Amino acid sequence: MSANRPGPESPPGFRALLSIPLRIHPSWLLLAGLLSASFAVIYTRGETPVGAAAAVGLGVLTALCLLASVIVHEFAHARAALRSGIAVSG
Repeated sequence: MSANRPGPESPPGFRALLSIPLRIHPSWLLLAGLLSASFAVIYTRGETPVGAAAAVGLGVLTALCLLASVIVHEFAHARAALRSGIAVSG
């Protein structure tokens, strides 16, 4: 058993997810920065405006939630492919 593979006690879906490589393109950093700034402006000008620090924090949190939702979505595609017997590569 290799060090980065889960043991037999892990659920089968979890083992399948860990075998799928996760690579995030560097352009996501640019996109995250732009999204954070855009959402920060929206949060400062909204119906209930917040302070600058809170707006930046909420902007970063919103961008991270978007990234997490895309990762979960793509893992679902990979898991569906694995369950159908289709090989998944990076």
